[in-house]
Amino acid sequence: MVIWLCIAVTLQILLLYKIPVIPRDCNPRHLTLIRKTSVIIINDSSKEHVVRLLKSIFHQEVQPFEILIVGDKETLPRLKKEMKSHVFQVEAPPVGIGWKPKNWACWHGAKSATGDYILFIHSSTWFEPGGMLRIMEAYQMQFGKGILTISPYKRLTDWINLFSSAFSIFLFSLTKIARSHKGTSRYGGFEECFICRRDDYFKLGGHYEARKELLPGFALTQSFLSVHQKATSWSGKYVISNNEEYAGWKQLFRHWNKSAGEYIEKAGFSTLSLITLWLLSSILFFIYCLAAIPSQPILSIIGFFIYIWSILLILKKAGSYHLMDLIGFPIHLIMFSFVFLKSFAGKVLAFAFQTKEKPYVTAKEKEKKMD
Repeated sequence: MVIWLCIAVTLQILLLYKIPVIPRDCNPRHLTLIRKTSVIIINDSSKEHVVRLLKSIFHQEVQPFEILIVGDKETLPRLKKEMKSHVFQVEAPPVGIGWKPKNWACWHGAKSATGDYILFIHSSTWFEPGGMLRIMEAYQMQFGKGILTISPYKRLTDWINLFSSAFSIFLFSLTKIARSHKGTSRYGGFEECFICRRDDYFKLGGHYEARKELLPGFALTQSFLSVHQKATSWSGKYVISNNEEYAGWKQLFRHWNKSAGEYIEKAGFSTLSLITLWLLSSILFFIYCLAAIPSQPILSIIGFFIYIWSILLILKKAGSYHLMDLIGFPIHLIMFSFVFLKSFAGKVLAFAFQTKEKPYVTAKEKEKKMD
């Protein structure tokens, strides 16, 4: 039991040795970056969510250069009180052939933007007080270049959200950033919020190059890394938050299956292998821990809480988790393991029977676009 605990925690450290959190104390001089930023809100949820996000922007220390709410005739909300001089609604034309609707909206929002920087944000999120300034603080750490992506801090308002704890660890393990010195990096970024320079965005093709992707933020991050541009991923703690709402188990599993499948398809085998070993070692630890209760109850309980405490240290940066929320973590882990291993096995089989290589754009060709 002790051996499996050590293996599981060691693999956990290798996967998630550091989840960066933007410091709460920021330098006011970075307020000038906000004034040069176009905020692009992609609306695919309710009007209430858009209004909540807008209000959180209006309560920031300084307002961005402009706020663009992008959608089609059906998704654009009818706003009156919330419309200010720097808030505009952009109606995207009918979705083009071969495009994902979200990528189509992002592309047309970017083409309408006039700020030096563009910040894409999902309408289901909202900014924490001072959140926009903290984003600029982190972006200034990379000298206002490259791409910066943020995972929203999860506000747990429903018991079913607790079951996404293992999925949150999975996402952070795949989006940790490493510089790419040749070819395309196997790491990517988060989807809900990211910022970059508008000129760099268009030089790399932006969402046009990622038009078929279900994870455009991941693909854009890989594009920046492939031309040796700086890319970082951050936790949304103290910056932006969201509360995921699921209608039931069916919708929860559909979300896992869809998202995990897409991330697994793009991730490298080394990282996926580490995740697989971590899942298996954790499950084996829980099995040994359960089996040892009759003979060594105290050791089993202590080992269990040591593991849960190590998980909590990670998840506290991802959402409003508490120790008692993770008592059922073994169940969360087993449920997600079925989804992960199914998708990973599919990738392995597809790779084994692959006979034709897909065409790709080399790093040198992409570097030409940056000149």
